Amino acid sequence: MGFTHGSGAFFSLGGTDVSQYLTEVDPNFERALVELRHLGQQYVSRLVGQRMASFRNSGDFDPALDNAVYTAWNGNAAVA
Repeated sequence: MGFTHGSGAFFSLGGTDVSQYLTEVDPNFERALVELRHLGQQYVSRLVGQRMASFRNSGDFDPALDNAVYTAWNGNAAVA
């Protein structure tokens, strides 16, 4: 829901477009990296670990959005 520069984007949760409620979405993508140091070696090996993703959003409170977020978080079904 950009009003200035950027690309046309939307944020959906469980197939429901919730862009109208949000003012900001801040995604975070990380991948663990472990350094392995072997005795007698001059170099360090790196082992790539698990991928982690999270997002933080902000916007106005709305009961419908709150219900959609809670259902996605608390439900047993996968949410895209």
